[in-house]
Amino acid sequence: LTEEDLHTYWGFVVFPTMFVNLLPDVVTYELLWPVGPDRTHISYDFLFHPSSIERPDFDPTAIYEFRELIVRQDLRVCELAQRGARSRGYGQGVLPPQDDFVYDFERQYVRERDAPS
Repeated sequence: LTEEDLHTYWGFVVFPTMFVNLLPDVVTYELLWPVGPDRTHISYDFLFHPSSIERPDFDPTAIYEFRELIVRQDLRVCELAQRGARSRGYGQGVLPPQDDFVYDFERQYVRERDAPS
C-alpha cells in the first residue's frame, strides 16, 4: 500500500447487490438479497490478510465494532426512507449532490430493467 492508501477508504459496487470496501487493514463486503418489495437480507463479512490473522496481537474487535456501527446507522436510514416512501404523501424523492452514486445506480437499474431480453 502507498502512504496515501494507508489513510484512504476505497470502495466500489458490483452491480446490482454487492458493496466492497477496501481499507488499509481489511476488506469488507456486503451482499444484499431482496426478499420482498420492502425487505432485504443483508450479509457482510471481513477479509483479513492471513499474515495479519497469524500475528499474536491480532484483534479484529475494533474493526468489527466499527463496521457494526456503520451498518446499524445505514440500516436505520434505509428503514426511515422506506417508511417515508410508503407514506400517502410521498410523490417523488430528491437526491442531494453527494448521492451521485445512488443516482448512477438508479439509472443503471432502469437501463437493465428496460433492456430487451
